[in-house]
Amino acid sequence: MPGVFTTLGIFGTFVGLLQGVLNLSSRFGSSDPEQMKEGIVGLMQGMGTAFLTSIVGIVLALIWMRIDRTALRKAEQASHHFCDAMQHYFPVLTDDGMFRHMLEIAV
Repeated sequence: MPGVFTTLGIFGTFVGLLQGVLNLSSRFGSSDPEQMKEGIVGLMQGMGTAFLTSIVGIVLALIWMRIDRTALRKAEQASHHFCDAMQHYFPVLTDDGMFRHMLEIAV
């Protein structure tokens, strides 16, 4: 899942850059300084979108990994607790332990 967030962030980066470049290129041939200024502003807005989506993707991936690790750690602890309880109620005897148990019963 973190890879999905990162991929979406990179995708947003390219979309934002494309948006900015297209905005600039549509006004590039103009001799009007005001239109060139609008084109540069559009490029900067596209770059802002690009960087914002990258940052959001990375942050979401980090949050997801943190939540995932925490949940995994809790599941592992519950599993170990369950195994310890099962070992307590249903102990596994080795050959040596079983032999000692048989000797204790016989004596």
